[in-house]
Amino acid sequence: MRRTKEESEQTREAIFDAGLQVFSEKGFTAATMSDIARKAGVTRGAIYWHFKNKEAFFEEIVSQSCSYYDELQEEAVKSDLPMLESLHRAITTMLSRFFSDRRWRMMQEFILRESLTTQASSEELNDLASGRGITLLQEAIEKGQIFSRWSASTAQLSLHALIVGVFLESSYQGTTLSREEIGHIADFIVRGFAPSPSHSARSIHEKA
Repeated sequence: MRRTKEESEQTREAIFDAGLQVFSEKGFTAATMSDIARKAGVTRGAIYWHFKNKEAFFEEIVSQSCSYYDELQEEAVKSDLPMLESLHRAITTMLSRFFSDRRWRMMQEFILRESLTTQASSEELNDLASGRGITLLQEAIEKGQIFSRWSASTAQLSLHALIVGVFLESSYQGTTLSREEIGHIADFIVRGFAPSPSHSARSIHEKA
């Protein structure tokens, strides 16, 4: 009986989830396609039908992450909110998903782990780590909405480091954060981007 498109997509998702679990348990380098097939309960042929190799899994994980962060950036661009409030919303949304969506957390932990421990090459991974949001930050600097003495690249680097730091520490310690704690972290990060001390003293989280 011919499989429907929906059934094929369900199989692909099951294989993808199995791949995430295997990579989490064994690491990307040690994991094999056979390991993933066993975890998913499918044949090797089914694996290769959907993913031609391990690198295809890697690219899919990074691609989904890039798409999500691009959506957050697009929302910020379209928003009528001041830059700091828009940034606060994006950080809160990002952290909330990390701590509430197990699958998403595994994906982000995989990306962080591989970027730190392997020589895996991916243009999308490099873009995800270093280039996203710079144009938006540059516009905010020019409009005086964030600290004007920063360059856009320095602002982006700082923002990336702070958020990744939360991801890494939470992953190492196996902890989660409440909505209130996430709000306080977003407050702390956003204050560092404020254009003046008087602006930074005001809690955007408390306004929400």
